[in-house]
Amino acid sequence: MPTGAINPSEQGTTTQQVSLGHRFEDRFSRVFYYAYAATAVGRGKVAKTAAVIGNHNNMSFQTAPAVGNMSVKVTLGGTAATADQYKDGWLVVQDGTGEGRAYPIEGHSAQTSTTGTLEVFLKEPIDTAGALAEANVDLIYNKYDELLPPADTSQAYIPVGVPICVGGLGASEYGYVQTWGECAVWQDDTTTLGDQLSWGTGTGTGQVENRDAVTEALIGEAGPAVGVATEYQLIYLKISR
Repeated sequence: MPTGAINPSEQGTTTQQVSLGHRFEDRFSRVFYYAYAATAVGRGKVAKTAAVIGNHNNMSFQTAPAVGNMSVKVTLGGTAATADQYKDGWLVVQDGTGEGRAYPIEGHSAQTSTTGTLEVFLKEPIDTAGALAEANVDLIYNKYDELLPPADTSQAYIPVGVPICVGGLGASEYGYVQTWGECAVWQDDTTTLGDQLSWGTGTGTGQVENRDAVTEALIGEAGPAVGVATEYQLIYLKISR
């Protein structure tokens, strides 16, 4: 836990203070989650989740896990893994024996071989024995790990939160991102009171604009002031409660 009072507007730090995903709600009913930024995300800009690594999906077990095991061994599919890359993330059995289960990850060592064996330590025991013949295992980042600004304006991203700390969250910094409540966010277009907002499609990344279809991620609602392009104006975030 933090040693003092939590202040999400304080500048990010290069050392981790609490677990990723730690939730904080202030006296204004604003909700924040503790996160790590892989690349700098500016203040008042919406951050997205880390990209899934394709070669860390649809992997096979190197050793068939037994019920009660607190670790599993998987064969990497063509990309090496750094130490604790998926710490506090998820090992997902997405098909075959034991399918439909996501196990929280405690951590793992590095594996420099792109097709080597990675032993992943879990926070919960295996509840169904696995099988070697199935390519059915995914490694997924913690939602609040490796945050990034959108790479473009395609809107094909999952929103995570908005840094309100001084200067935003710098590259390789930890800090809180806001996910719910009143927040000043970078605007991409003119909006009116009550408009639902999603990713902007203009020249900036991390902006919001009118949500044009239910397939677009809901980031929040506009208002009470009319939104003006390129300005940071108050919206009501509705990412995670």
